[in-house]
Amino acid sequence: MQAYIKPLMDAALFFPFFALALTLPFLVVQYRRYGYVNKLRAAVLYSMLLYMISAYFLVILPFPSSTDNCIREGAFWTYSQLVPFTFMTEILNHTQVNWTQPSTFIQLVKEKAFLQAIFNVFLTIPLGVYARYYFRRTAFQTGCIAFAAACLFEMTQITGLFGIFDCPYRLFDVDDFFLNTTGGLIGYFLTPLLTFFLPRSEKLDEDVQLSQMTVGYVRRLVAFLIDTIVYTAITGIFTLGIGVFLYQSLSNQGTDTVLAWILYALISVVGVLIYFVIVPTLTNGRTVGKWITRIHVVDDRLQDEQQGRTITARALFHRYSLLYTIIIGYNYVFGFIFSFTDLSPIILLSALFLYFGIGGLLVLHLIVNFFTRDKRLFYEKWSHTRNVITERKETSS
Repeated sequence: MQAYIKPLMDAALFFPFFALALTLPFLVVQYRRYGYVNKLRAAVLYSMLLYMISAYFLVILPFPSSTDNCIREGAFWTYSQLVPFTFMTEILNHTQVNWTQPSTFIQLVKEKAFLQAIFNVFLTIPLGVYARYYFRRTAFQTGCIAFAAACLFEMTQITGLFGIFDCPYRLFDVDDFFLNTTGGLIGYFLTPLLTFFLPRSEKLDEDVQLSQMTVGYVRRLVAFLIDTIVYTAITGIFTLGIGVFLYQSLSNQGTDTVLAWILYALISVVGVLIYFVIVPTLTNGRTVGKWITRIHVVDDRLQDEQQGRTITARALFHRYSLLYTIIIGYNYVFGFIFSFTDLSPIILLSALFLYFGIGGLLVLHLIVNFFTRDKRLFYEKWSHTRNVITERKETSS
């Protein structure tokens, strides 16, 4: 039993790292496809991820102590069982059960040959449940999926983890194809019983009204991260090149670095104006990040106007000038102050107090608004703008 428990413990240990790595792609797919993240769907998909990791770890672990394992483990034929239904012969030959006395059937759960066969059946039962409940596959399709999973498992074993190890170290058994496929089909037929209290997967989004939903901070953070990557990729090299050129020119002329800071700030301002004001004006409130996450900025004062325009350049300029002047601007100011190495201790302590004080107030403001229904921050309220979910237009047939 320890041979099964240890891989499951390892899977539970590695699961948070896999889940974290896939969270951003998962959120993007959910936002693009459904317009929001359904908690039940997320629970189902993450549980499926945990199952897949656990199943694969059960197949490949434990590893040999060395990749050069042919002498210790034996070559291919040592770790191959190519006679179909050998598992039945093994059970019959080694069992202590008296088939005429049902009371002895309990002995099966203590016998290695029976446990190995049952393990390979149970290994793919969850796969059958996921295939029918979430992906809405037929019995035939589910059987094919379970058979494909068995092929992956056996290919992993026969190749020594795809060539990482010189020889196989786990048994390649043709019976596993039958047992794994059977497990998938059992899971398929058990699905109605196991998911009795869950809503049908095709009805998860039935009563959802995207227009009534508030855009949360996680979604906005994802959009911001995407915009940061895109903005940096587009303007980073250009800005860096100009910045280096200007800095060298100013240094060669002996000009004070104050002017260099001002020029860096101007370059950043121009980039922000183009990306966050001009582009969203042309795309009706969308940046690349907002388009990917299916949100856009609207001006509450334009909701009753016609022609489909919900944002203006003026409103966007008001919104982002407030945001970047207060949040980014104060970092520029204090960064400039802290660049001086000859500050007196009193001035330095005062600057640090103001810097962390303002930062603390901004964080407190974010936390307080996190628990409000509106969730708009100061720059959104003052500019009368907000993020809303972009709904797909129904096309007429």
